Amino acid sequence: MKLSEADASLGRLAGSGRLLPYPHLLMNAYVMREAVSSSRIEGTQASLTEVFDAAVTGQTKRDDIREVRNYVAALEHGISRLEGAFRSRCG
Repeated sequence: MKLSEADASLGRLAGSGRLLPYPHLLMNAYVMREAVSSSRIEGTQASLTEVFDAAVTGQTKRDDIREVRNYVAALEHGISRLEGAFRSRCG
């Protein structure tokens, strides 16, 4: 039952994502949030607001923020590699 509900929810989310003019904006926010959470496991102290500010200004004032931005870069690199692999198999 729960699996069916989760599957239906993912289907609705995927459909909604197709309606967004710039779906990458939603993805970027999720990637940054995940990077902040993942880096906290390793002891970094950076807030999501600080990471967004650094992304907008291009200025990274603390090593912890730089570390989170490195996580973001790594996640984005992985996503682009997956997209490329998917296109080469299906396209």
